[in-house]
Amino acid sequence: AKKREMFLLQMSLNIKREEIRKLEEKAHTKEDALQRSEQMLEEDAVRFDAFLKENDKRTQDAMRKAEKETKRKMEKVQEIKKLNQQIQMIQADINKNREALDECLRYKYFLDGLTPTEWVDTHLDMKRARQRRRRRERIAKRKEQWKADQEAILQKAREEAEAEGSKSRSRRRRTGRKQNEDVAQMVLPPEPDFEDEPATSSDEEIPMYFEKPDQLMDMFATLEEKNLFLIQSMQEAEQSLEELEQDFADTKGEMEERTSALETN
Repeated sequence: AKKREMFLLQMSLNIKREEIRKLEEKAHTKEDALQRSEQMLEEDAVRFDAFLKENDKRTQDAMRKAEKETKRKMEKVQEIKKLNQQIQMIQADINKNREALDECLRYKYFLDGLTPTEWVDTHLDMKRARQRRRRRERIAKRKEQWKADQEAILQKAREEAEAEGSKSRSRRRRTGRKQNEDVAQMVLPPEPDFEDEPATSSDEEIPMYFEKPDQLMDMFATLEEKNLFLIQSMQEAEQSLEELEQDFADTKGEMEERTSALETN
């Protein structure tokens, strides 16, 4: 009975030990899990802190970039504003210059109307003479170029003939040279029609007749004298006409009186 009791006690002790061992294993397992959880929490906290720092850095970078873009935009707005002001000033200058040009053209038209016809014809003849001279010069250059091209073709034919002749006898060399020159004469371009060269204008304006104010004053004085002469002539003509009309009326009255006297008698 004692052995049995000892056996039961020993078994109970073993069971208790096994339960204690299992409880210790569970405790170790939970401790390990707790440590892993704590480590994961620490790692998550580190990552979250890094995320916050990175997010803060990105936010600051975005703010700095936005500030730069805003500053750049304001600079562009100011630049556009300045350019618009410059455009307005230039447009105002253009309008002012256009008005001045129109006024000058009106004056020019007026002065052209006062310019003597003989003076205009003389300068037009001079301009046409310059056009003819430039045309002759261009024709001469074309002729020189055409002759140079011909000479180049003939020279090439002579060189080919000499090269061919160096490989044969003297007679065949002369024959080959002549044949090549004949061929060159055949391939020479025909003489162009140099007279088709057009007469071109240099777009040079005829110079103004009036170069000094005194010329215009002299012209006005001459025109004034002519006008006074015409006015005086017209007044004299009107006076002569009135006298003729009066003489005609007097003569008509006398004739009517004589006619009445004759009819009465």
